[in-house]
Amino acid sequence: MSEQDRHFETLFGYAVYNGMLIDHAWDECCLWGEDEAENWDPALKHVLQTLAERWRKRIRDAPELQAMVSRYERMPPEGSLRDAPDAFEALSDAEQELVVFTIHEPLVRWLTMTRLADECPSFRLTLHAIPSRDLAEQAYQVLFGMQCHTGQKDVETEQAFLASLITEMQEAASQVTDQASIDSDDSDDSEPARLGAFERYEALLGLDLRHLASSAWRYEHALKAGQRYLTISLSFDEDAHTRADLDASTRRFVGAAVTSNSPDRFKFLWKAVVGEAASTLQWQPPEITRSFVSQSAPEDPIVRRCIRVLSMIHELHKAGYQRLRVLPFLSPSGAYWRAWITSSDNVAADGFTLIDWDPEDRGQVVAKYTSGQEAGYFGWTDAAAMSARQLAQRFVERFPSICERSVGLDWAYAGWLTDVLGHAERAENGGGLVYLITDGYIDPSDLRRWQPPPPIQRGSPP
Repeated sequence: MSEQDRHFETLFGYAVYNGMLIDHAWDECCLWGEDEAENWDPALKHVLQTLAERWRKRIRDAPELQAMVSRYERMPPEGSLRDAPDAFEALSDAEQELVVFTIHEPLVRWLTMTRLADECPSFRLTLHAIPSRDLAEQAYQVLFGMQCHTGQKDVETEQAFLASLITEMQEAASQVTDQASIDSDDSDDSEPARLGAFERYEALLGLDLRHLASSAWRYEHALKAGQRYLTISLSFDEDAHTRADLDASTRRFVGAAVTSNSPDRFKFLWKAVVGEAASTLQWQPPEITRSFVSQSAPEDPIVRRCIRVLSMIHELHKAGYQRLRVLPFLSPSGAYWRAWITSSDNVAADGFTLIDWDPEDRGQVVAKYTSGQEAGYFGWTDAAAMSARQLAQRFVERFPSICERSVGLDWAYAGWLTDVLGHAERAENGGGLVYLITDGYIDPSDLRRWQPPPPIQRGSPP
């Protein structure tokens, strides 16, 4: 690969990866907010739909880009963005134009989504509820930095330009959507008819409504997404109370509902209670059958080294660094198993996706091991003969910032890692190295089986 091709692959790959995160967030908003979409600002919704269609035709579904899009839609390139301005200047005019479009379109789309959230309560509730929101926000930050670097503009100038651009697009879209809005209003010009269900509740129930509505909204969206999140038993037991104290929330919900004149108040009441329980009850591990105790290490040296890295994390968990997490995944070629290690505050709600992938390899946020390093763990030249315990001690010394943020208890995750380690040790007897991301096909049942518990908040009980 030539130097110019490498520059293009890096810039385009980062733009695609972060653009797809924002694309996914918009798709989730459309799915989760389907019932309330008619109450969104029609002009901004039109802008967002137009941007999504342009992205789909030009990037996501473009035949000539399919290989690169597939390669980077789930993970960024390995190269650094440190030299982005110089790398951009080295590209051909056609390559520059494609990179600019790939950065610009999702960047404008996210800013339009945040403006729609500011202007429309029902969309704001949807945007804050979707699982991918934090990842999309992180993607926006990366894309905005790329926009400033490639255009060599300062932050304030670029922010003002993007804001004015969205205003112009909104005003242009208004000319297209105004007549449809007028026709819709003529059918029923009463204020409640133009408000969404949750806004109507806010008007009826007052200050307590937002908490009630938000919990009911979580229930509706979880149901629509097919989420399996809890089982409610009529036989209440004391342990259930200690796991999730819903008394205060339930009293507030009931108080809000009984003062309302809405005929739907009790329907929203039970949905709110279930939705609140879904967000409060703790994650539960999957059911498995028993296995045998491994008696010897696998013969494959590559598998043994990967197991040593997992064992190192296990040792660190035993030493009190249980908020240290690992993302196991395969390289784009599928030839290498990778373990990106970070603190739980850098992990999304799905339990394994990194928020900051540390593309510049600073070593302050993510420690990266790949089986391609063989016994040169994390690029070290003095660790080939080290045991897992010795690696753990060296890890604390050489990644102090990651370890400092990982101090704390997380019994659920420590148990998950024990399961992953045991499965790897049985590699030659029906087990193997777990991976959660791959460019190839991954069976959804495998992901459900191995998806780790969500990260707990600092200061929360294990």
